[in-house]
Amino acid sequence: MTRYCPSSSSPIRVIWKCSKPRSQAARDLCISLLTQTAREFGMDTIIIRKEAHRTTKVNGKYVKTIPHITGNIVNTSKNTGYALHWNLDETEARPIPSTNTAPNPQMWDLRPKYRNNGYDEERKKTR
Repeated sequence: MTRYCPSSSSPIRVIWKCSKPRSQAARDLCISLLTQTAREFGMDTIIIRKEAHRTTKVNGKYVKTIPHITGNIVNTSKNTGYALHWNLDETEARPIPSTNTAPNPQMWDLRPKYRNNGYDEERKKTR
């Protein structure tokens, strides 16, 4: 599902690649954190890959982590973007403060094979 998030500047496209949380507050948290980050980095699309959860894959195995939201921010015209985790407090209601040793959000360059992950499928539907 795709929706556009209006703003004072250009709109940010929102793509859900997971089940939407039942709670409106959880949906709003996912959208607001990723949209804020996309605007900071000049991106035009956010892809929400997983709502708040407490595991991640390390060396092929799932391990417990602090609660976090997983997503991508993408500039579709430049074909660039970042994968990111927004770390949350234990209530999964607010992001935790960023520090020098634990930045929030944690970001990685998207690898080329994943660069348009989620976006290409949506673009094909609109053609």
